[in-house]
Amino acid sequence: MYLDQVSFGVLTFNRKFFLNNWLKTLEETTNLNIGELIIIDRSSTDGTSELISHFHEKHPDLKFTHIVEEQSLNRALGWNEIRETAEFDWTFMSHDDAYFLNGWNERIDSLTEKFKVILFGGFFMWMSCREAWELVGEFDAKFIDGKFEDLDWFTRMNDLSIPGFYKSIPYPETKLVHDYLRSRSEVTLQYGKEARLHFIEKYGRDPQPIF
Repeated sequence: MYLDQVSFGVLTFNRKFFLNNWLKTLEETTNLNIGELIIIDRSSTDGTSELISHFHEKHPDLKFTHIVEEQSLNRALGWNEIRETAEFDWTFMSHDDAYFLNGWNERIDSLTEKFKVILFGGFFMWMSCREAWELVGEFDAKFIDGKFEDLDWFTRMNDLSIPGFYKSIPYPETKLVHDYLRSRSEVTLQYGKEARLHFIEKYGRDPQPIF
């Protein structure tokens, strides 16, 4: 399977710098030989919309979808919308504060032949096929304040206990980088209180990494 058979989706909100780096490195490492690009923008006001429009104008032949949502911390709805919009069987999903290094995609063909889900360095970038989505289900929109919706999805995936269902590739082997320390802020550190309570209600424990 080649990247021209993969839908790439990214969520963004008022982080023009990070999204620009994401788009730039995606272009540099793939020459945009991808199936399609889906950007979910949660009503940014920092020039993100103009950046996206300029990128689209620069690459008119790229199948491109730009969806502007009502401002919300509910990332689960954004991930679900990417999957629902995606045309291809495989979807690559990413936070906007990540970026690509040369060679990150060298093993994609062999990995997608063996697994249904591929995790790159944790929860910030991952690929899944439609079958995985149908088995695990959608992201839980009750994680309303922007935390733990991804951990919940991967916990449900792990609980299926299907041998060979997923592959987790650690950093730096992934050649994909999460710029988390630079992107988080005092504002984002406030998020997650209600999401944490919802996670505890579902699993009877505090959210903790499973990989």
